Amino acid sequence: MDMNEVVPIQIETSTGLLLIASIYIPPKVKINKRLFEELYQINNDCLILGDLNAALQAQGSKRTNWKGRQLQELLDDGFLQCMDNDLTTYERNEYEEKLDWIIASQPIIFYIANVNTHPPLGLLSGHKPLTLKLLAVADQKPQSPRCAFNFKSAIWSVYRQQLNRHLATWDTTKKLQTIDDIDSYTKFVTDCIVTASKAAIPPARLSLKQPEPSATTKKLVNLKHQAYRQWKKSDRNADKKQYYNLKYS
Repeated sequence: MDMNEVVPIQIETSTGLLLIASIYIPPKVKINKRLFEELYQINNDCLILGDLNAALQAQGSKRTNWKGRQLQELLDDGFLQCMDNDLTTYERNEYEEKLDWIIASQPIIFYIANVNTHPPLGLLSGHKPLTLKLLAVADQKPQSPRCAFNFKSAIWSVYRQQLNRHLATWDTTKKLQTIDDIDSYTKFVTDCIVTASKAAIPPARLSLKQPEPSATTKKLVNLKHQAYRQWKKSDRNADKKQYYNLKYS
């Protein structure tokens, strides 16, 4: 979009989906605010990192260039923030400056810690690698399935029969001497109970009911959608402010 190059991805974290975008804006190219707005529209939990070639003294650069003023206008809109530090991210000869940025929405900006720069990797660009720690990490454990049973329709004679049959398969000569032995026996008993339950107790038929939004909520959603379409159609700041006022109301 107007030579603002971006590669966005979404990852699953323990708190939901997170959009991460890598961005590059050449030195003579303007910052396209609409690109950032569209990334935010895709997912308002977003983290945008990259080389903007923007220097902004108020956020840690040694001076402010014309693209830094554009970056400040983007931040003034309020839906994105940047990491406020004075780490220089670019060096060549005796020149050093902060030109690369970590930009995020709330609350993602508060999850970022341990931001550091490192020596350039022998590249001609002069940009330093940036590393950070993101406290909202990807969830490595899948959610465990939840079983719901209709105990009123249970056939308890079948349950006892099935449970006794499965418990009888345990080697009673085996001694429980270690923690691993106890864990193994605990898992065995649990599996027996679950298997007997599934054989004798029918599953409950649960239906999730979506709550009906109130008339006030429906009206607010419609107004927000109308304001968004009007803003995109007119591209006026007044319509944009109206949309964000409704979005956060």
